[in-house]
Amino acid sequence: MYRLGNYTILEDDKNRMCETLPFDQKKAIYKTSQYQMTKEIDYAAWTPNAVERRQENLAQQATSVWRISQYD
Repeated sequence: MYRLGNYTILEDDKNRMCETLPFDQKKAIYKTSQYQMTKEIDYAAWTPNAVERRQENLAQQATSVWRISQYD
């Protein structure tokens, strides 16, 4: 539950709508978000494996955007 892959950016009003909905209903709301990373959440089910895959994907994106010069 408290893994980075389990979080996303979402507008306040949409976040309140999603609060207690099942994942398949949340996905429809995510598609209407203004945030691209949230729109891209498209898993068949929100399982621990899906969270792990998303977290790995976010980590890869982060390392391609943010570099620490001492490691280059």
